Amino acid sequence: MRAAETGRPAVQASLAGVSAAFDAQGREPAWLAKGDVGSTVADVPLQTADTPYDRYGNYVPIVCAGLTLITLVTTATRPCAARAARMRTR
Repeated sequence: MRAAETGRPAVQASLAGVSAAFDAQGREPAWLAKGDVGSTVADVPLQTADTPYDRYGNYVPIVCAGLTLITLVTTATRPCAARAARMRTR
């Protein structure tokens, strides 16, 4: 996921788990499962261009959290429509 997100290759090397390599599009050119013993080689080109995620970072989750907070505050401070209708009929 991180390789596709940033547009850069990623390699995960592990002694006790899965070892894998991913290219800049998130494809998997090499994989060594947890139970396998050995080594694997992957040729992944290096990327130098910045992606929007590299330039702007985590702005999407921050904006979503802000919109959620605004919605919750607006909903909590506004009277319920059904309750307002009952009060008008009294």
